[in-house]
Amino acid sequence: MSGRFPGRSLVFGALAIAMAGGTMFIGQDLLRSSRTAAAAAITTTHVLVAVRPLLVGRTVVAGDLAWRAWPNDGIDPAYIASGAATIESFTGHIVRSAMHAGEPVTLDRVPAAGARGALALVTRPGMRAVSIALTPTTGVSGLIMPGDHVDVVLTYILPRPADAGSAPDRRAATTILTDLRVLAIDQRLTATPDETKEIRNASLEVSAKQSETLALAADLGKLSLSLRSLQTGATPEADDVGGGSTLDYQVGPLLQRGSAPAAARPPRPPREPRAARVAAPITEFRGGKTAGSGNSQ
Repeated sequence: MSGRFPGRSLVFGALAIAMAGGTMFIGQDLLRSSRTAAAAAITTTHVLVAVRPLLVGRTVVAGDLAWRAWPNDGIDPAYIASGAATIESFTGHIVRSAMHAGEPVTLDRVPAAGARGALALVTRPGMRAVSIALTPTTGVSGLIMPGDHVDVVLTYILPRPADAGSAPDRRAATTILTDLRVLAIDQRLTATPDETKEIRNASLEVSAKQSETLALAADLGKLSLSLRSLQTGATPEADDVGGGSTLDYQVGPLLQRGSAPAAARPPRPPREPRAARVAAPITEFRGGKTAGSGNSQ
């Protein structure tokens, strides 16, 4: 039978191939249509996410955050949606909890630099943050910024010795702590060099022992900050190597005269005893004769 009708087999084969191709085309078209419909049914909103991994304590800088489309049914109320804030407004914020790239940003994970608890994030493990009161003079005229390194100078009145009498009070200045990192200025953890503002307090990163030193020094006298250079490898001045204190009579020669402490005054030459003095000869005039006071009459 097949030998008598060879063309019929070819026809049926061609029809089968055509039907299979048509079925596949129709299936792909239906699948494409269903995907388009599903995509149209999903609505999205742009939310703020991390572009790169952000570690705890890091300060957010430009390029760390970006807007990404996020399905509306998966948006948490804590996410920051487009229009609610700008990326630039998060510059300087502190990372409270680590985030991976692509994770949405929330205010509790990236609080503002002045937010409560932000100072603890930038303090290194094992260190402390201590604040000291400043004035425009003691704060280097407001030129100290977070991240700078400073020395702490204490100016105080020396104890009066028992035999001081009415002598004026003596004063001294001592560098009590060196190379401390400035964590914050007036609750600001980021530097704003364009802003001119009177500094009221500075938060310094110290050890536990250094925090005790600062607390005691604040009761003893006035604290001042001395700004250190950011350049490393510089040779210190000769008078800075040994440390020590500066007394008031060392400031100028006028303070030294008659007011230096007893230990610093030059010793007075010993007075000559009365018995050792040689009396000058006395000459007496009697009439026309002259006689010494030791001559007999």
